[in-house]
Amino acid sequence: MRGVFRRGRHAALGAALVAAALAVPTAPAAAEEPAVPPGLDFEDCPALPEGADPELWFCNTAVVGGGRLKLGRIDQEINAPLKITYATGYDAETGEELPFLMAPMRGQVRIDGGLAGIPGTDRLKLLQVHAQPELTEPLKVTPPVASRTWFLIKMRIKLVNPILGKECHIGSAANPVTLEMGIAPTSPPAPNEPISGSAPVTLPGDPPVWKIGLVDNAFAVPGAVDCGYKGFLDKGVNWRAGIPAAAGKNTAVFDLYLVSKPYSELPA
Repeated sequence: MRGVFRRGRHAALGAALVAAALAVPTAPAAAEEPAVPPGLDFEDCPALPEGADPELWFCNTAVVGGGRLKLGRIDQEINAPLKITYATGYDAETGEELPFLMAPMRGQVRIDGGLAGIPGTDRLKLLQVHAQPELTEPLKVTPPVASRTWFLIKMRIKLVNPILGKECHIGSAANPVTLEMGIAPTSPPAPNEPISGSAPVTLPGDPPVWKIGLVDNAFAVPGAVDCGYKGFLDKGVNWRAGIPAAAGKNTAVFDLYLVSKPYSELPA
């Protein structure tokens, strides 16, 4: 039981970060390290299955607190926190890792230039557009010793604007934006060139906070779906965003912060 418990605690640190400690030197953050972003809490922890042992389950909260997301012609600073909360657990008998339990992804990023793509026009609320990522399947965490990819994220991006309707998305569950986020150099098609992330550091806190720079610039971006009445505005959104965009024309850079606690230490 103690061995399984230790494995669970390793999973609580995000699996990839713990494996990274074996292969990549980590260090305390510098004194001038900025404050962590809001949202690093345990308010969204998924409910555990009936009969689950809380000592074998951990709630993990990851917040993208900065970075950049380039999709086609849209090159946007991540100007608001994006939050993913998920639970990791292990089978008490076999020690095998169980499927992740996911909470809905939270957060929106306001797109500069809004609907028209013209600076200043997005001061009008009618022309403002917010991008809201939505996971299309559970997050996957892969130890970096086995793959360049640490976090595999499949998502669609909801475009929040009254003109575009309530179901306007870039990508879909069947054709998502797929990010293979890691710190090792990427191998993108042209015109993108290889980029690298940054190794994890620990920031003070209770529990401690891990910070890591994750990147991917070798992914494709599908077109828009269900924008406006019966998709009438899909082509307009595609023109504005420059999508679909082939691999080599898109970039994701995430400043990721991660905290974790066993369910046994969370309020009932």
